Amino acid sequence: APVLADYAAYAARRAREQPAAPRPPLVSVVTVVLNAAATIERTIRSVQAQRRPEIEHVFVDGGSTDGTLAIIRRMLRARAATLLALFAQAGIATMVSKGGVLGAAYYGDLGLRPMNDFDVLVPRGHALDAIRLLLGAGWVSTQPMAEMLPDAYHSTCFQSPDRLDFDLHWHLLPESCFADAEGPAWQAAEPYSVDDVTTQAPCATDLLVIVCAHAAHWSPVSPARWVADALVILRRATERRFRCRSSTTRI
Repeated sequence: APVLADYAAYAARRAREQPAAPRPPLVSVVTVVLNAAATIERTIRSVQAQRRPEIEHVFVDGGSTDGTLAIIRRMLRARAATLLALFAQAGIATMVSKGGVLGAAYYGDLGLRPMNDFDVLVPRGHALDAIRLLLGAGWVSTQPMAEMLPDAYHSTCFQSPDRLDFDLHWHLLPESCFADAEGPAWQAAEPYSVDDVTTQAPCATDLLVIVCAHAAHWSPVSPARWVADALVILRRATERRFRCRSSTTRI
């Protein structure tokens, strides 16, 4: 079976043989905010309305306490909800993971949990369909030749024209890229909704394992937030939720 090294070698060869068309220069709009809940949504929509194809919106928050960060993350959730609805229309099941479920379901406040992207799992058998759906909707994979990735890796990141990140998974973890690795997770998943779009979320046990696995990985960003996530899951989850069987105990 193909592995990630095979994909990387093939992608590099294709890049030499068929160089990608140059992308327009990226324009970064930096918004410095402090307690701007009354105006931040209007600012975001103004930037999103720009017609330039390569633009990103960066926020520098000075410690807002009025819900500014929650508004920013709520707008990210709204964009993700649009994609979840597209998947549902195409008959593709989805499961929201990590920050997409932690902020609302466990922290109880979107502003308390940092989130730069939105993670969604689809069944391995529908990975290619999901990739093609995102490409057709105008999202761009950050990895070349995304349609090859389901045979080599566990996920890929897609970006919208205004540089919002959406992480599409067909396996929950890179360590569990084997057949039916997520079968028990799908069976134990709980109903969840994002802006009234029906989806699913991992049960507390699976979510805790996912968080701990990410904390164990080396990263240039401090893993301290994963410790906070684990504590919140342990404190908020009910005994009923912890009775579910974890799908990642085999890794």
